[in-house]
Amino acid sequence: MTVPDSPDAFAPVATEFLQLVEGERITVYQHMFEEEELEPWYCSDISAVPQYVPVACDSVPGYVTQERRAVNIRDIHDMESVGATFPGLQCDYSYELETEEYTRSVMAVPIRSRDRVVGAIEVVNCRRAESHSTFTAEDMVALQELAGLMAPVFDTQESELLLPDPGAGSLFGGPFQELVERGLVTEEKLRFCETVAADGRVSVGYQLVTEASVPVDEIRACLEAYYGVPFMQFDPGLEVDHQLQDALNRTFLERRRWVPLSCANGRALVLIDDPSDGARLQEAESVLSVSDIDLRVALWEDIWLYIHPEKARKGSAVGAVNQSLRLDELLGELDGRGPGSGRSGHTTTELLDENAPGIVQVVSRLIADGIRNNASDIHIEPGLSGEPGGARIRVDGVCHKILDIPDAHMRAVLSRIKVMANMDITERRVPQDGKVTVTMGDRNYELRVATVPTVNGENAVMRVLSPGGVLSLGELNLLSFNQQHIEEMVTRPHGLFLVVGPTGSGKTTTLHAVLGHINTPERKIWTAEDPVEITQAGLQQLQVNPKVRVTFATALRAFLRADPDVILIGEMRDQETACAGIEASLTGHLVFSTLHTNSAPETVTRLLDMGLDPINFADALIGVLAQRLVRTLCSDCREPYTASQEELEMLINAYGEDSFPELGVDLSDVSLYKPVGCRRCLGTGYRGRTGIHELLVGSNPIKAMITHGEPAEKIRRLAVQEGMRTLRQDGIVKVLQGDTDARQVWGATVE
Repeated sequence: MTVPDSPDAFAPVATEFLQLVEGERITVYQHMFEEEELEPWYCSDISAVPQYVPVACDSVPGYVTQERRAVNIRDIHDMESVGATFPGLQCDYSYELETEEYTRSVMAVPIRSRDRVVGAIEVVNCRRAESHSTFTAEDMVALQELAGLMAPVFDTQESELLLPDPGAGSLFGGPFQELVERGLVTEEKLRFCETVAADGRVSVGYQLVTEASVPVDEIRACLEAYYGVPFMQFDPGLEVDHQLQDALNRTFLERRRWVPLSCANGRALVLIDDPSDGARLQEAESVLSVSDIDLRVALWEDIWLYIHPEKARKGSAVGAVNQSLRLDELLGELDGRGPGSGRSGHTTTELLDENAPGIVQVVSRLIADGIRNNASDIHIEPGLSGEPGGARIRVDGVCHKILDIPDAHMRAVLSRIKVMANMDITERRVPQDGKVTVTMGDRNYELRVATVPTVNGENAVMRVLSPGGVLSLGELNLLSFNQQHIEEMVTRPHGLFLVVGPTGSGKTTTLHAVLGHINTPERKIWTAEDPVEITQAGLQQLQVNPKVRVTFATALRAFLRADPDVILIGEMRDQETACAGIEASLTGHLVFSTLHTNSAPETVTRLLDMGLDPINFADALIGVLAQRLVRTLCSDCREPYTASQEELEMLINAYGEDSFPELGVDLSDVSLYKPVGCRRCLGTGYRGRTGIHELLVGSNPIKAMITHGEPAEKIRRLAVQEGMRTLRQDGIVKVLQGDTDARQVWGATVE
């Protein structure tokens, strides 16, 4: 959800929120730092717009701003109860007397941005009868989320006022910025640890201890100084009220990341990973029915061990990882060993069953990690006899190892994957294919699963089919020559247009961008694909299934009887399909397809070698687009530099001395970009991929060469004369544009 950045645009959001919590009025205040007062930014009741409010304890908005604390009050006029729960809060009722606007129940939270309170939100008068006119903990959580969404609005509007105070030290940079200032860790290492911990699976403090060798005492000092409350580690000898935790539901405590250690006489001892989170503190007070909380700050790993003390094998906390969150510890749990401990026995048969919770968690987390890292493929590979196997993910075309899998668990992991993909788990001698749909957040992902038997055991590969939408032609990063000709080609009434390249070069993405360009109600479009990876409204898409004799060739013949205008055939794998495609294009249909060839001119000779009639093929062909994908430089950290003379000569020679002047490059000052590495790209310097292209236009001279069976090299030279630029030349243009670097282009092209 995106919150509108003006009061008028915010009104519908406010109305919807009041309906959700059944409140009477909502007011949003903006913190004016120079005057140290709150300015009303929005009020849902225009007849009750309040005046400026001082940042002080004589009003609820001023109190939550000054104390950085959320409040939830049943009756604001019950000052004895209010004072006991929120010390120092003294409300001024003169406003109610002047306006005759009576207030009883109130909830309010500060709006935080970059460790500063930039405003406050107040909601008054709960009208929900069953709650006895009191806002619930769930209402407070919702209000806290709304405040988080509002933070960027005021952050942008008050950017000058939000600049860090030079004397503020670590307040602006978070609790661990002090470690950078004292030279205990580099800025880059801290940002890397924050990136790893961003998804909440581990804490930044744990990463600093394990990855940067920061002493635990330094972590303690930073957290205590930043939050102003004592730090607490896991202590297995501490007496904890486990019945209280059971009553609250341990899953709930895990999700909310706080845990009560004791609760008696209206007072509770609570561990939380962020003591400044007013919504969760209010939630704890409400859930525990206490008026006073004795707070301790702790790392998430320590909190988890207090929730699950049976998982602890060692007294200290930071040395123990949350087994439910990391793959290596999940496997360690299967081996019967906790984090940091030695082996304590043999693995039981139940743990190795494919339906055992440990194996299920390992496979599920492996898939989730692959999706979270934008992997295109997840590989499960057996090791040599008795040696551990491994899991690798392919991100932006490059494989990264993420996990060692003990040999004893490989079969169970493979069996679990095969069960998910509806494969035969008893058959390990022949290759199998399957698919599975998984849900992560609010998105569904389809995985194509393929298993192949090897001499060391089965190998599994899961191809992740992203649910992302269809790209437009303009988003393919085509050069103007290529885009103009493609747009002209694909609007013709008939002909054959091919997109070629190796597996994983983005051919399907390009073809669907082309289909999206011509997908109008006037055109009937049929596609036969294996599998259907991208869907579009308006297309009739068929999944090829050779097991029931639905091949590309049979699908194409069926399409011709279904009144098509445009036909997409996933791949011209054989002579039968190629001949049928050419025949369809000659009978008045626009046909798209793909082929696995290295360049556009080689595609011509490959199809002729299949036995196609050169005259028919030349007559049908309108164009061939060859493409590759190269890794793009991270836009957040790429660094410009002046190209050396050697680099310039290399680029000029690769592009062609005669052709290079057409690029209009000033050779006296050529700036290129190089990878650096930052938190957004996880230190690699690259994020995402882009295409480099080579377009062969089916001109009359080209068709004449095809008819006479000329070799690919002669066709290439003629195409270049007519304006075609090779894959390497296209890549050099994108190097000069700053999209990528020369190393990526040389690795993707051969000339």
